[in-house]
Amino acid sequence: MAISRFSNSSIANGFPKYQKFIGNFNPVAAFTQTFSYTGADQTFTVPSTSPSTIKIKCWGAGGGSGLGYGGPGGYSYGELSVTPGTTYKVVVGQGGVLMTQNAGPGDVPYGGGGQSSSLGYAGKGGGLSGVFTGSGAITFTSSTDRQRAVIIAGGSGGGGWTESNSGGGGTSGLTGGGNYGGGGGTQSANGTNPYSGVSGNQMQGGGNPSSGDGGGAGGGGGGYYGGASGWNGDSPSGNSAGGGGSGYIGGVTNGTTTQGSGSTTPPNSGDAKYVSPAGQAGVLNQTLSGLAMHQGGHGLVVIYGEV
Repeated sequence: MAISRFSNSSIANGFPKYQKFIGNFNPVAAFTQTFSYTGADQTFTVPSTSPSTIKIKCWGAGGGSGLGYGGPGGYSYGELSVTPGTTYKVVVGQGGVLMTQNAGPGDVPYGGGGQSSSLGYAGKGGGLSGVFTGSGAITFTSSTDRQRAVIIAGGSGGGGWTESNSGGGGTSGLTGGGNYGGGGGTQSANGTNPYSGVSGNQMQGGGNPSSGDGGGAGGGGGGYYGGASGWNGDSPSGNSAGGGGSGYIGGVTNGTTTQGSGSTTPPNSGDAKYVSPAGQAGVLNQTLSGLAMHQGGHGLVVIYGEV
């Protein structure tokens, strides 16, 4: 809706004699759009009444629990100058799940979470959450699509058969627990594992869905660069957790990115726009609201404009 404005043409005794229209302006309005996990790319179109700068908050997905718990996803915040009508792709990562012994590889978690080995009980990595330029679908193993990133919160690696201590986000993801835990993704490279874990591939966390008798290794978390999986050798060495994926704030201003670590809850979970159980770590024999037992919390993206 356009609101007309006017100017005094002349003044008589301190009062306008008459008025004439000299133009109009479009009002701006506050808005909030909350994006929850759907398992597919989502679309954000800048509203016609949007402020010229919007704010974005992202929580990466939590890693799934093995017998060792998964870690929490990371958190990223930033501000973005926008034009009404511009379209962006939004990714909300899937929480990692437990892969039971000899169950087969199952699905790769949406958002770049890595598969865990099913030699023993281990958790898959959580997917990244973020915003990307353009309207095309996001492929997590594509360097071209990684370069479309505006902002990303990394997903956590999954817990191993016994080892925990992983977390996503921040400028680098946390290295997975255990003697052979997967390395976290950084701002310039995927996480690696000098033993037999699988490195990340662009935004995809590393995973080794082999099966048999032995230890179970957690999958890497998705991120700007994905984390590596733990090593899936025989027990006890193959019990290690996956590394977390890294966050990214290179496409925004006033940005911050925080690694999820030292807790089962993600950074900034006390924020008014946070929705539980987003980004929470999967924990043995624990069921988060609406999820499977041992599963990490899905990610969350909130985009809003203030007046």
